[in-house]
Amino acid sequence: IKGACYAGLGELGSAVKSYEKAIAINPNYARAYFNLGNAIHELSLQGFGHLDDPINIYEKSLSIDPNYAEAHNNLGNIFKDLGRLDEALNSFIEAVRIRPNYAEALYSLGVVFFDLGQFDHAIDSYQKAIEINPNFAHAFNNIGNTYIEKDKLDLAIEFYQKALKINSNYSEAHNNLGNAYKQLGKLDHAVESYKKAIEINPNYPALHNNLGSVYRELGQLENALKCYSKGLTYNSEFVDLLNNLGVVLHDLGQLDEAVQQYEKAISIKPDYAEAYNNL
Repeated sequence: IKGACYAGLGELGSAVKSYEKAIAINPNYARAYFNLGNAIHELSLQGFGHLDDPINIYEKSLSIDPNYAEAHNNLGNIFKDLGRLDEALNSFIEAVRIRPNYAEALYSLGVVFFDLGQFDHAIDSYQKAIEINPNFAHAFNNIGNTYIEKDKLDLAIEFYQKALKINSNYSEAHNNLGNAYKQLGKLDHAVESYKKAIEINPNYPALHNNLGSVYRELGQLENALKCYSKGLTYNSEFVDLLNNLGVVLHDLGQLDEAVQQYEKAISIKPDYAEAYNNL
């Protein structure tokens, strides 16, 4: 309990020490190993240690309690983040076998199937997660992403809209909806979706890049220029923004300024072929 309190307070170092004391007292305490793995994982995300540090700890928890669904799930998340997709797949499958109504594990299983290119299995996993949790907005969004990969844009739009019906402040879903509209050539709809995404998450430069690109397609070059410039205020080394800003400046006849943007992009990413081509 003491370790969990420290973890809740964000005092992860103290939490680790408490979990280690619990394990020293009871070496077969699966829950303590699980919590220790969680704390060490959080520390690794903050730059302390390595992402694979918790693996042995979760595996120790599972050697004590092989039916610990949460440990299988969290181990799967580590494997997924490390790109060890087959191991992640096995972990999530085991978590779901133990607890068939484990919506988060089903969702993560869908993510791995997607990354493996097994899109029908991904959709099936996301749908099962939604059956358990009908308000699982991320699952609806990811079904939309999967239908994009299957080139079924109308279905993708339907699922992005379902995600947004659950959570209207879901910036990623607004952005994805904008991407789908753009692919369909519904550029005015794309503009509205990107604007909503930016309203929710104004500090994300890729959103400004997406909106700027649609404005350029619409021939609204001044609006595109504003979008690209705004995005660069949040990340001055975003090479796609620099390149696209150069393209719009070129379209506006500001050739010297365009060259400067291409050269900036190349200085950041020396193998950026598109910027060399534009230059």
